[in-house]
Amino acid sequence: MERLYHLTKSEGLSLPIIERLFQRTEFYEEGLRKKVTERIALPRDLDGVRVYIVFLEESTRTYSTFNSAALELGALVTGFPLAKVFSSFAKEEALKHAMEFWSGAGISYLRLADIIVLRHFEVDAAERAAGFSRVPIINAGTGGEDGEHPTQGLLDNYGFRKFLGKSNSLSIAFMGDVRFSRIVLSELPILHLLYPNLKVYIAAPEGFGLNTKARNYLIEKKIPFEETKDGREVVNECQICYVLRVQKNRLKDLVEGGLLKGEEAERLLQLYQENRDNYAVTKELYEISERKGTIFCHPGPISEKEQEIRPEVENLPRVKFLKQWAYGFPMRMAILAESWETQREIDMAR
Repeated sequence: MERLYHLTKSEGLSLPIIERLFQRTEFYEEGLRKKVTERIALPRDLDGVRVYIVFLEESTRTYSTFNSAALELGALVTGFPLAKVFSSFAKEEALKHAMEFWSGAGISYLRLADIIVLRHFEVDAAERAAGFSRVPIINAGTGGEDGEHPTQGLLDNYGFRKFLGKSNSLSIAFMGDVRFSRIVLSELPILHLLYPNLKVYIAAPEGFGLNTKARNYLIEKKIPFEETKDGREVVNECQICYVLRVQKNRLKDLVEGGLLKGEEAERLLQLYQENRDNYAVTKELYEISERKGTIFCHPGPISEKEQEIRPEVENLPRVKFLKQWAYGFPMRMAILAESWETQREIDMAR
């Protein structure tokens, strides 16, 4: 049986692993329901396992759900929510040395971590960490224009199935800042495996459309896609409309890293501001989508300033972001448990 160990990108996942994670997520979701309604305790599948949650970028949903998921399964959690400031990364420690130290490269039985959950501002950090670590590395989000967030892709697709049921077909629109969001690259490989009949729509302002890697993936896999500059043109074509906020923090990081000129970032932000109503879920857009019954999702956070999903529609029946976010809890329980089972087998074979 194919096993999950490191989870660094969505493209490395297989359909059997995805389906097994969905089954396990459903098991934990039901267990969490029974814990609340019937006071039935969940199995402590990570009893005594040491989980290090190391975040060099800010987070609310990802950090808190991984933390709760590990604790719920009985793990011992060490958290570094501000690792860029309050760890030796602030002293320019190499990623290699931190991973080797925590994972027991010196003396294997004296390792500090049994699983490492890593969020990093560098695009290839998770894969590099996996090359250095002797325990599973779970990518909780990497930066750059080609960054990924595979656990987000998994929980989203679990949610899509809960909202729409199992099917071979799906039409999905990504609307807003498609270029700089790590969502599209995290979703496409999973969507491609789950839905043989997949159609993708892109609604984005000039300069915020598909980046080169995402476009090449769609072309290589022969996934049909259409592009427009107006969200109103796609909401009656898609079952899921995935709304994406403008990535102001990522634009800033790209400018500081010399990958984007400051004046170009300013021009892009001004262009987005001038056209932001075309990429927001307004009352008008919601009403336009009524015929198709489009479901609206958002990875979070929703900008209080930009309001990609407007307050007057956020509690309407087809706006599902709160349920979508909630699925991060049982999905991340499933991911941690699956990776630990593989690590335990490796330990026993040594």
